[in-house]
Amino acid sequence: MLKYTFRVALVTVLASFGFNAHATLALFDYGYNVDGVFTNTLQEGFDVDPSTIAGLDESGFDFFTGVGSVTMTFDTVGAHNFVFFVDHEIDQAVSGFTNEFIDAVGTPEAGQSYEGDEPGFVFGDIYDNVAIGALDNSLNDFDLFPEDASMAMGFDLMLAAGEVAVITMTLAEQLPSMLPSFYMVQSDELVSDVVYFWATLSITPAGPPPPTPVTAPAALGLLMLGFLALGQRRRLAR
Repeated sequence: MLKYTFRVALVTVLASFGFNAHATLALFDYGYNVDGVFTNTLQEGFDVDPSTIAGLDESGFDFFTGVGSVTMTFDTVGAHNFVFFVDHEIDQAVSGFTNEFIDAVGTPEAGQSYEGDEPGFVFGDIYDNVAIGALDNSLNDFDLFPEDASMAMGFDLMLAAGEVAVITMTLAEQLPSMLPSFYMVQSDELVSDVVYFWATLSITPAGPPPPTPVTAPAALGLLMLGFLALGQRRRLAR
């Protein structure tokens, strides 16, 4: 956290000396792994069209800037896994793409995974880990060698009968007023802007079993028993 605070102060000072005061965010590459199916979308074209992935909603995400939210809904019994990979460039025209840092703040939730690394063009294994759906919960040592950076976050979960899970992955230029318990942040040493990345998981518990419907013969039987009981009461009353 101290390193992150220092970096924000540093880029603010650089901005005051004439470096770019407002960066331009651009999404260079992104991809998903949904229950073992890997979808790479920009770098090499569509492996799987995201619109065909059941439960995936990209309508709240801007694929030019790389900010917004993506949601994934699971509603079938069993184990599930969802990983979202993003490779942003922060004002590449001014600072290039090799001056970036990744930091992580807070504690991941149960089942949550993350990774920050060079996106695999020269170094880094984040791309391979996303492809197999297994992030390694680590950050490359950007302190020693700031470079091209990318981020990924995921959740592993198990659903019981009747449960529904909704995972929301959010990227923004500012944090919400209620801070997430865990988030990642990508910054550039030559510009002042950053991009934040956090995720939430909501599982709706299974409700009570539906009432057993009464079949027509059973309903008729109950009606006959009612008439018999009424007749018995009249005999006893005489």
